[in-house]
Amino acid sequence: RTPSAPRKPCVPPPLCYNESVTTDFLNDVHVQEAFGVPRQITWAPCNMSVTKAFVFSGDYFRDLQPQVAELLAAGIGVLIYSGDDDFMVDWVGTKAWMLGFDWPHRQAWAAPPGGGPGTPR
Repeated sequence: RTPSAPRKPCVPPPLCYNESVTTDFLNDVHVQEAFGVPRQITWAPCNMSVTKAFVFSGDYFRDLQPQVAELLAAGIGVLIYSGDDDFMVDWVGTKAWMLGFDWPHRQAWAAPPGGGPGTPR
């Protein structure tokens, strides 16, 4: 079973997630150009060098709401991703986090498009 989604079997081991689509996407030359990634960088899932640097920088347990709100207020798009059955980063907690801080377009973001419940964003 996977550590973060215990209802699923661990396929493929050892990470328990098929990261091939994500890896192909993030290593695509056009995607890297769009993100401004230097050409010599190769993306890999669960890179421990990146993880260690992130943890040791002090950002691992920091509340980044002010920085995210500043980006959104400046019109810079932000992707905040959570799995639907992931107990480590659950979507319910992420949604509560997004609704819990003030940013200029929060009401429009929180309102269902078309005004009806169950309408996808």
